[in-house]
Amino acid sequence: MQNPSAAIQAAWPASGTQDGRTGTVGVYANSTSVATKINTPLVNIPQSLTVVTREFISDASFQNLTDITRYVPGVDVHQGEGVATGKRDERDFTLWKGEKPGEPSWPTPWGARGRPGWHTECVAMAHEYLGAAFDVHAGGMDLVFPHHENEIAQAEAAGDPFARFWLHNGWVTMGGEKMSKSLGNVLAIPAVLQRVRPAELRYYLGSAHYRSMLEFSETALQDAAKAYVGIEDFLHRVRNRVGAVVAGEWTPKFAAALDDDLSVPIALAEVHAARAEGNRALDAGDHETALAHAMSIRAMMGILGADPLDERWESHDETSAAMAAVDVLVQAEVQRREDARARRDWAEADAIRDRLKEAGIEVTDTGDGPQWALLDGYTK
Repeated sequence: MQNPSAAIQAAWPASGTQDGRTGTVGVYANSTSVATKINTPLVNIPQSLTVVTREFISDASFQNLTDITRYVPGVDVHQGEGVATGKRDERDFTLWKGEKPGEPSWPTPWGARGRPGWHTECVAMAHEYLGAAFDVHAGGMDLVFPHHENEIAQAEAAGDPFARFWLHNGWVTMGGEKMSKSLGNVLAIPAVLQRVRPAELRYYLGSAHYRSMLEFSETALQDAAKAYVGIEDFLHRVRNRVGAVVAGEWTPKFAAALDDDLSVPIALAEVHAARAEGNRALDAGDHETALAHAMSIRAMMGILGADPLDERWESHDETSAAMAAVDVLVQAEVQRREDARARRDWAEADAIRDRLKEAGIEVTDTGDGPQWALLDGYTK
């Protein structure tokens, strides 16, 4: 193999091409022609970095990329890097950026200090932590070209298979615009978590297909939170009336939904179908069927990373402690109501029920005895 430094010198005479900064060198490659691959991977950015060229491939080597390219002449070809002089083709992308005051830089085999280009960094990290080939590479749909295609060019130049599957996601939008710091329309996660719990936010973000846009709205966020609470309430009802609920088996429809391009919205619909059937079974006193549905729901929600009974999501905060205290007081009132009913003192029983309702607590008589719930959905 040709010496990496010599290869670069041969491809770009006079120590490379000037990139607009005096005394610095930018090394470029094209996603459909010449490309390079890191030899020593990127480790502990920026403390330790060594990126060197393994080889250069001829112009004919990457013609296969033209079959998938999203390149449109003159449009969006400089994504992720500045417009630099010295490029022989507008599709050229930066392998190594020349040294710039105030930025970290490292020496190179070809004598010019600098730092890796954006595409080089990503290939290097993938190689270091995932290996030459890995299963899934994800990213925003706006990164298909040029970023992801340039990654492919660099990886395949050295013979690495790189990613087997590419999942390009839509955006969370606000007012029809992609959330962006430059537009000032971003939402800080800590701020959102003041309005909903982490698991509810996770449920909301998964409620749209990953390739679809998700238009953020407070109403949609709260609707998703209520839907999640409905699942949570059912599992609590089963646990309180029947006993422990362990994860069981997901349904065939749930598996088919995820097998169909990770269709999480359809998978969630299957979760809610199981919840509805389980609630009907529980209300009919069919504990065995209700428990089976609950176990299935735990399995399905566990795959989605949002199982309400998982220790990561079960609340152990001040609100939970307060609810435990309320439960003790309400159970005492419920027992007084049961005693009054046993004495056939219907007036006293109704008075207790009405007082609890005025406090926002509803008591329902079921085949498993009286159950109480907050009017906003909490069930005990």
